[in-house]
This record gives sequence, structure tokens and C-alpha cells, in this order.
Amino acid sequence: MALSSRSGDAAHPSASTDEIFPVSREAARAPASARPTPVRVAALGTDVHGTHVTALPLLVATADAMVERLLTFALDQARLPHRLYRSGTQLLDDLMSLPTHDAIPVIVLDLDLPGVDGHALLERLMVHRPDAFLVLALSSHADESMQVRSLLLGAVEHLAKPFNIRVLVAKLERWMRFAARHTRRDATQATG
Repeated sequence: MALSSRSGDAAHPSASTDEIFPVSREAARAPASARPTPVRVAALGTDVHGTHVTALPLLVATADAMVERLLTFALDQARLPHRLYRSGTQLLDDLMSLPTHDAIPVIVLDLDLPGVDGHALLERLMVHRPDAFLVLALSSHADESMQVRSLLLGAVEHLAKPFNIRVLVAKLERWMRFAARHTRRDATQATG
């Protein structure tokens, strides 16, 4: 996979070629403040067999400034590396360009996104990249039909806002550990 470096970016002095996602041409032309934050592979410790476990960064997609601040703070405190998206369109473009044989990315997807909304994004992923991602959906709608729709479109969890941040972080840690131990092929065989 092609890697990119923004080591000259003053806002990200620790960024290096260890980054996971390439910077698309469109993103490279965007102002630095509008680009997703590059991150490195997360070290998650060792599993029960003593194997060192690493994972791709958590992908967070929300246009809600309050949710963004809350998640950023909580994920930083939990030392879970993450990459922030404010547009469903940009997230979808990046997800569609990921190789299909690598580790499974974990995504926190706020369903109320500009561009491609969360349900439309889930629908496209179900058609073009089924079982390739672990998606935890967030929504300001707590009704059963929204939750069922998200789950039927491939989300592994659905939390209604307001949500308990400690519960969310615990779920994310669990899914990131699962993702670190399984390739997409393993997950498809386990769930299919």
C-alpha cells in the first residue's frame, strides 16, 4: 500500500512514513485544517497467546462538533489512534481505495453526515465491500427502525446519542482487538 508523509506539517510534527492511509490528490489540495489527521498503526499490547497485537487506526466520521470533541478526547485518553472525517464522501472514497486483504478497519460512523450520509455509505459498502469493515453507527435517532436498518446494512453496533463514552470506548477497544487478530478473509469466514 502506498504510504504518505506529512512530516513537514507543523500541526503534525510526529507524522512520518509509518502512516497508514495515502493522502488522496483531492485531500492534498485541501487546506491543512480540512485534511484528515494522519496516524500510525496502534499498538494494542499482547493477546492471550503473547502475540503482539497491532491494528489500523480507528476511523471516526462525524460532522457534529460536540461528538468530535468528546470522541477525540476519549480516544486520546485511551491511546487509541484515530483518523477524523467530517464528510461521508471523503470517508467512502478512502474506504473504497483500501486493499481488501488487509486487517479490518473499525469505523465510528455518525449517520448524520454531509455528502454521503451514514446509511447511504453503509448501503454502498454492503454492495461493493461486504464484510470488509467493522462499523459502529451513531445516531441522534433512538427509534428501533433506525437501529435495525443500520444493523441490516452491516453495522456491528448502533448507539443512540447521547451515549455513554466509557461504554463506547470499551466497545471500540473490543472491536479493535478483534480487527487486529483477523484479516478480512478470516472475518468473512467466521460470519458467513
